[in-house]
Amino acid sequence: MRLHVLVLGCLWILTALPAAAQAPAAPSAPATFAPKAAERNGIFIVGALHRLHEQVPGFDYAALRRTIEAIDPQVMLLETRPDELSGRTDTPGRPEYPRVVWPLLAEHTGIVPLPLEPGGKLFETWVAEASADFAALEKDNPQGASAWESYQRSLTSLLKLHWRTPVQAHDAVTADMARSWYLVQYGVTNKQIEAGQERWDGFMIERAHEAVRSHPDKRILILASYRNRHLFDAALRKNHAPRIVDMEKWLAANAAK
Repeated sequence: MRLHVLVLGCLWILTALPAAAQAPAAPSAPATFAPKAAERNGIFIVGALHRLHEQVPGFDYAALRRTIEAIDPQVMLLETRPDELSGRTDTPGRPEYPRVVWPLLAEHTGIVPLPLEPGGKLFETWVAEASADFAALEKDNPQGASAWESYQRSLTSLLKLHWRTPVQAHDAVTADMARSWYLVQYGVTNKQIEAGQERWDGFMIERAHEAVRSHPDKRILILASYRNRHLFDAALRKNHAPRIVDMEKWLAANAAK
């Protein structure tokens, strides 16, 4: 088991994190933004923090909603299954949907929402395979499984120190930390888990490509995760670079003074 990958990953993160972010920060006031400031047909890739919104005062659920409303999207691509979107159901592990997205869509009826995740039998099959792969990891390599859980806890703690506003959640440090999440996961787990993760991310990215091609003149918001936002950004820049908005710069420039 390649535990040295875990150690190197942690060292990489600690050296990448600015010194000011390596000590507990005073809570920041939730960010607000200038209204209707968005580019006409830009692609805005926003990284949700999921349950961590509850632990980051500067980027709480209210700030996430204000960010979305400032972008004023015409199309939203969502990390949900088709049935979750159509039924506005609960979304385990992604509380930003019932807390923010479903109420926002109910009020802003002109937004076209599109799901990114697989549904039906395909979803059931992939989830069953992933569950089996992680069960096999815990049985065959408990040290690796434990190291992976420990790493995720440490990474989360570091990110919470770094995130003061939505700006930091979309900066290069967060992107580097997210890349390390993938590298360490693949280093301490197994090939089946790596293949499953890449298949899942690849499916969502292809749906995003399709939506962008189908809406060339629309302002699109992709509500990704802080963990995979960099993947959407890199993939879509290959064919749609002029439309991709630099979220770190946009958030900083459009924050209400």
